Amino acid sequence: MIIKNSQGNVNFDFPRYSNTDTIAISLSGGADSAMMLHHLVPIMQANNYNWKIVTGGDTARPWSGPAARNIVKLVLNFHGLEPTSVEHRFYGYDTTKLSEADSQATGIGRLVLEDEFNYLISGTTALPTETIDVEGHPLERTTNKVIELHDIKTLPNGDPCTLSNRDAGFTTGTILKQWRPFSFVNKKWIAEEYEKLTEEYPQYGDLLFNATISCVSYAEHTRDFTKPCTHCWWCQEKKWAFGCYDGGYRD
Repeated sequence: MIIKNSQGNVNFDFPRYSNTDTIAISLSGGADSAMMLHHLVPIMQANNYNWKIVTGGDTARPWSGPAARNIVKLVLNFHGLEPTSVEHRFYGYDTTKLSEADSQATGIGRLVLEDEFNYLISGTTALPTETIDVEGHPLERTTNKVIELHDIKTLPNGDPCTLSNRDAGFTTGTILKQWRPFSFVNKKWIAEEYEKLTEEYPQYGDLLFNATISCVSYAEHTRDFTKPCTHCWWCQEKKWAFGCYDGGYRD
């Protein structure tokens, strides 16, 4: 299935999928992954895939977990499903002790080694077409691949390797397939999908967008997690695409 709008096309035909795969939809609590979940749920149900939702929760920024739970409830109810009918798997981390990229690699690696899933769908989009001159630029997004195979490695103590220490690890023979269907579109494509959704289903579209959290700042810059900071890279990207920050906040 291909979803088209004026910003480009997204192909939701699963690459390198096998009937033996267990799928995890990565839900960060942000606008991109929420829209991805909205589009994927009917596909999952129609094809009777073996799937679940997975979310990483940062204890130092405790608003992404509740946002993800709310998004799951909104999306599944919209598609006629009870939230309890789909497993929502959480893993925790603390970005004051380990970088977000390394924390997520560790959390996902553990779940893969525990045989929770072996096919991960991520909502990572392409970079904006304009420069956002703010510190925190996510350099890893400049080389996104649509499909990537990860050889999960472990350290001598059995912990999964992070991105920083992969060279010190031992191969396990366990492979994670990661698919990024939004690799060739940026957040303007996501914004247009929310516009379409809100035009057709005003209450649902508005609630879904306003439930998302993109800001990655900590308590001191967010009034103890009650408003977006407006100055982090992810806040600025959201403003670039949507004209506002989390929750429709404007400065």
